[in-house]
Amino acid sequence: MSKSKGYFLLFVALLILISALFIGSGNFSITSLFDSTEGNFILLELRLPRMIFTLLVGIGLSVSGLVFQTIFRNSLATPYTLGLSSGAAFGAILAIILFKNFTALGSYSTSIFAFLGAILVLLGIKFILKFVRKFDTKTILLAGVALNFFFGALILFLQYFADPTEVFLAIRWLMGNLTVVGYTKPLLLFAIVLPTTLIFFFKSNEMNALLIGDELAQSRGVDVAKLQNLLIVTASVLVSGIVALAGPIGFVGLVVPHIAKKVFGENLSKVLPVSILIGGIFLIACDSIAKIAIPKSELPVGVITAILGGPFFIWVLLHKNEQ
Repeated sequence: MSKSKGYFLLFVALLILISALFIGSGNFSITSLFDSTEGNFILLELRLPRMIFTLLVGIGLSVSGLVFQTIFRNSLATPYTLGLSSGAAFGAILAIILFKNFTALGSYSTSIFAFLGAILVLLGIKFILKFVRKFDTKTILLAGVALNFFFGALILFLQYFADPTEVFLAIRWLMGNLTVVGYTKPLLLFAIVLPTTLIFFFKSNEMNALLIGDELAQSRGVDVAKLQNLLIVTASVLVSGIVALAGPIGFVGLVVPHIAKKVFGENLSKVLPVSILIGGIFLIACDSIAKIAIPKSELPVGVITAILGGPFFIWVLLHKNEQ
């Protein structure tokens, strides 16, 4: 990337990161956040952890979206293409409705069930591939779509028998939630985002080869099936962890990779770090808007990303149709 573009992006990122610390629903001045005990708690235990958590969620979604678009060579692929979000939603809603009094796992029971639900989808895809004895991106996509509809039906089945309070909690979870207290959630997510993202960095040159086609990639010494399997499993674990902790926040994994590739080209060794930076600051910006869009209230961040991402998705469809 050019130095001017890089410096500008870093400046915007720094500006958004600093601004996010001082944007919230409470009527606190900047000085009161540093001068009072209550202000210190809000700054250090609520806003700073939330900013870090949001940054990590944005990074994970944008990187996984880029990886899935590369694997499937499809500009419309997202982190949820394989139906992981439906499996996670099923697990979370199962915990909310059927295991609301299950206290053995504490406050993380919903997240744990959501993670297990997403992994169940991944195992389901693996079973289907083993059964049909065919490993290719088309079969993987079809298996993901089938499981997405299946778990979507199970979610509706659970909601039908739930009471209004449980349905509200389920719908609220489906909108995404970046609220955190303390640093437990950010640390958990960091432990997932760091190793998976490093794997993508190490494999970026081989991922570039995938873009030119399987046969040409194989002629360059790339074990395509092994690489695709590694990338799918790694990206799926990353997405599963994000959805389990933050809920299914849409469109970040679609919008950010397109912006990065549009400005900085197709080379993944350049697009990957740019997607990391843009993904984090994009979601932080959306979260800041969600905090102040309605006075004395806070919108779920998924609403803001959908409002911004919906028109962008249409633009991608039109642009794809023109090619």
